[in-house]
Amino acid sequence: MVSELDISGVEHFSMVSADSMYSFKATGIRYSSDLKTFGVDSLIIQPNYPDYEFASRHEFQTDRIDAVISNISFNSFSPAVYLQSGDLIIGSIEIGDAELDVFRDKRKKFNHTLKPVFQQMMYKYPGKLHIDSIGISGGNITYSEHSPGAGAQGKITFNELNAKLFQITNDTLYKKQKGYFQLYAQALLMAKSNLSVVLKARLFERYDQFTLKGSLSELDAEALNPMLEHTAFIYATSGKIDALDFNITADNNRATGDMALLITGWISPLRINKRMIPPP
Repeated sequence: MVSELDISGVEHFSMVSADSMYSFKATGIRYSSDLKTFGVDSLIIQPNYPDYEFASRHEFQTDRIDAVISNISFNSFSPAVYLQSGDLIIGSIEIGDAELDVFRDKRKKFNHTLKPVFQQMMYKYPGKLHIDSIGISGGNITYSEHSPGAGAQGKITFNELNAKLFQITNDTLYKKQKGYFQLYAQALLMAKSNLSVVLKARLFERYDQFTLKGSLSELDAEALNPMLEHTAFIYATSGKIDALDFNITADNNRATGDMALLITGWISPLRINKRMIPPP
């Protein structure tokens, strides 16, 4: 029998990653053995170097992630079981707010190695893995990249994020019984347009196939300029995207899909910033 972990008096925890690239800090740690609820007021993931210095310390393109995740609750969870066996069994995880800032320097070499799809990452977890659901009630994601030939970073934002994931598991029961990993997410693209996506993947499907469907509501084209100007080297001065719908099917070998785009008038003019065009 596994005894419960005594964390009374433990209010915060901090550590530095083995490669010294990140510092991690958790504050407001609490646990109720009666309710089997583990809570953290905030989890801070802080890079130890600024954007470009962080990138310079890697041979290949690498995402630099700066995050503050608040009001985290693990329900039906025993820290003692996890620490003693490595099994990650959780009823649900609820996150009140997630603020993420991601940067990638695309002027660095790209590492052309085969990476596992997300299903394989679940299946290869070294212990038992079963999380019924993960919910995010709010938050903002900013993604920035510096493209070759650009004079500055391009940026895109996803605001007022609300997301739910279901069935994160490597339980081999689903080799015989149908079960699905699912993701439902909504956000405001560039703080202006409603974006919704639905991802669905049958667990232990032979080729790790999944479908991704999404839609975007009306958006003025100019709202995309912070990304377009420094990545595609164009920017829009007028025009509106009334709606966008896409449907993608992919597996560990290929991806296919279709997209429908409804535009009012003509997005014109798209002016090329010649000073920023990368050299041939």
